[in-house]
Amino acid sequence: MPVIFRRLPTTAVTPFTLIWAFIGLLLTIGGTFLQPALGVPSWSGGMLSLGPVDLTSSAQIAAVLFTACVGGAEAGAIAQIAYLVLGLFQVPVFANGGGLDYLSQPGFGFLLGFAPAAWVTGRFAHRYALSLELLGLSCLAGWLVLQSTGFAWLTLRSVGAWARGGDLSWMQLVWQYCLWPLPGQLALLCATALLAYGVRRLLFL
Repeated sequence: MPVIFRRLPTTAVTPFTLIWAFIGLLLTIGGTFLQPALGVPSWSGGMLSLGPVDLTSSAQIAAVLFTACVGGAEAGAIAQIAYLVLGLFQVPVFANGGGLDYLSQPGFGFLLGFAPAAWVTGRFAHRYALSLELLGLSCLAGWLVLQSTGFAWLTLRSVGAWARGGDLSWMQLVWQYCLWPLPGQLALLCATALLAYGVRRLLFL
């Protein structure tokens, strides 16, 4: 019976890691303002056409997971820590700008979860022999970490005294930030695993 998962040695921070951390930072910043879409076929006027349907998520999550799948845990985490630091220090890399005011926003927990999600994804993706199944499971593991961090932040924000005065209830926040983006995020997980698999095969990683 063939062995699907084969343990590989872990690696330290190298120039390759730093290069991919920089690439990941650029991808995450670009993904902040990119709305991915799927081409959906439709039949109209006796002709088959392909129309775009926007996904319910930005491309950020794909950038986070892709960097970790290709560059590794260290590269993914460094990229996301740099992204978070830039945004909190007034560099307008977040969706609505930047600054410490983001700490009081309900969606900040998901930004906070980028680094641990990238680390978990990269840890699994480079711990065993390359396979599409491995990358898919790695992306899923990282996504679960991201969702857990975001959900915990939403809950703390809703029950904490520092967050009183918000317009939305806890359930409304969960729907807006966790449930509504779910279909788009799952589609991005699949696309990210496929793309990362192709890139790693191309680069012999």
